[in-house]
Amino acid sequence: MFFLFLQLENNENEIKSFMNFIFKGVFIHRYRDIVPDIRCLCMSELGEWMKSYPMVFLDDIYLKYIGWTLYDKVENVVVLP
Repeated sequence: MFFLFLQLENNENEIKSFMNFIFKGVFIHRYRDIVPDIRCLCMSELGEWMKSYPMVFLDDIYLKYIGWTLYDKVENVVVLP
């Protein structure tokens, strides 16, 4: 039973690491994209991640991107669905 717990914990850490890799590798570069639709999609997906994985994404490391985007010059990027 203890082995199963360790294996689950290891899998959880791998998933968190993978999500962090995607966030740093894609999101951080695209949330400031020159194309407003891409910025809007990034914010929409970040909102979905926050709903799906609040224990991970409702942290100031991620919330700051929402705050910065509220000052976007394009109205559609600022409006949250």
